[in-house]
Amino acid sequence: MDNDDFDELSDLEVWDLWVQSDEGKAREKIYQTLLDLESDPEVKKSDTCLEFLRLMRAFEPSDPSIESIQDIVDRLNDGFNTLRAKKNAAVRHEQSRKAKAFVLREWALHRAAYNGNKSAFTRDYVKRVRNEFDVVVTEKQMREVWLKNTPPAGKPACLLAGG
Repeated sequence: MDNDDFDELSDLEVWDLWVQSDEGKAREKIYQTLLDLESDPEVKKSDTCLEFLRLMRAFEPSDPSIESIQDIVDRLNDGFNTLRAKKNAAVRHEQSRKAKAFVLREWALHRAAYNGNKSAFTRDYVKRVRNEFDVVVTEKQMREVWLKNTPPAGKPACLLAGG
């Protein structure tokens, strides 16, 4: 069949011809295999397999933006790189998240002992966080960022010192 014959075919006829091609059959086979894997109980037990299937859900055999199997591989690589970056970031920031949760718990417990003074609290806890969690945080960051959603630390800005 030459190019002139393709011009006379409807979209559905072109689709039927493409599906019968080797690449079309390969795409359909990949897609069908992925659907089968989603229902496999052994696959459901593996977080890695489930993440792979989640990445592959973007693959539709009829997607016109996918011009070759290499496009699928490239999209998978992009997805895996993103996943790897997220996991590395989670590991890298794990200690900071633990330290912040600790500070929030401690502030809730000891707020009264510090008379609601976040500055005094952070002066003491910056050192403790550095020693116990090996996390370096400034007093300002702890006071204004880590404790930002806690009740105010002092008088409102509009009040004068005596009143």
